[in-house]
Amino acid sequence: MGKLALLVAAAAIMGSSMLLFQVDRTSVATDEKQSERQGQIVAREIARTGQNVLLSKVKQLQAANPDEALENIVTLANGANGVVTGSYGGGTYEARVILTSASTYAVESIGSFQVNNHEVTSERVSARDNLAEGTLEVPTRSILNIKFLESMAGYCSAVYVQRLVPHTSGNGDISYTESTPEMVFSPGNNRDGETVQPTDIILEAGERVNFILAVDADFNCEKRGRTDLDINDRMYEYTRNALENEIDVDSDDLAEGKYAMIQENPYNPGVWRIAFEDLIFSDAQLADIKQNGYSNNSWSSRRNSYRGSGWNEVDSDGYWRLRDYGDKPDFSDQVIEIRFVPFAS
Repeated sequence: MGKLALLVAAAAIMGSSMLLFQVDRTSVATDEKQSERQGQIVAREIARTGQNVLLSKVKQLQAANPDEALENIVTLANGANGVVTGSYGGGTYEARVILTSASTYAVESIGSFQVNNHEVTSERVSARDNLAEGTLEVPTRSILNIKFLESMAGYCSAVYVQRLVPHTSGNGDISYTESTPEMVFSPGNNRDGETVQPTDIILEAGERVNFILAVDADFNCEKRGRTDLDINDRMYEYTRNALENEIDVDSDDLAEGKYAMIQENPYNPGVWRIAFEDLIFSDAQLADIKQNGYSNNSWSSRRNSYRGSGWNEVDSDGYWRLRDYGDKPDFSDQVIEIRFVPFAS
């Protein structure tokens, strides 16, 4: 019985030792996972810091070079290596600016942080599309000059203008009050070359100007030429905004409309082309064409792209060359050019 007791005691000690070893190993694994998670949180914050640094740099470059095309600002911001690197919080970030349309850009960033002798990298952090500083902003008290460049689409449509009046809060943030849209082109189509200069629309310095395409998508155009229609008239199936007044928890800011592409003339600062798409496409399809241009490829759901290679052609006015497609967003359906003419009181 004595030997049996010794064997039982030895087995108990060994079992306890194994249990303690297993508990200790589980505890170490848990600590490692916790450290990994904390490292990922830190890496993400480092990435956000890189993103904010580059956003600030873009705004400073735009303020110092107000007449420079946004694509040139993007190149300047990214530098010779095409990417900006820096250190923060014991880690490093790598950030770059991406041109997402002629007048919008995004900043994406990756953060890295050392945890337990190995590197933890954050997921790629991307900013939403940012509207270039000064887009459709009135430099001095003005009246509008508006010209149709292209209007050969099958749908009938009208064009309205809407003042966006700025207000500055105590902390310096700017928000905009939307005025009632005013008609500048009555419902119609096939109006290439037509020009209007409505002298009753006086714009004040600092205001932004939104242009809204109101689309009659049933091919009837039963109110063609009517100048008394409200933008909410039942004839219109839907509207397209050049600028969107976005409101979220962090800001009240402007963005380029999904169905519009805005571009400042590279040879004449203060002259803008606004190109509208009047058919219906997904957000991903619209954004892809804006960023990557046309292609001969069909839409790839796997890649979420038409796989374009960029806007590689310009027209005689210096704008990105628009083409006509029936199966993809072409932003050539209704195209206007606007300029601000100083108001002589």
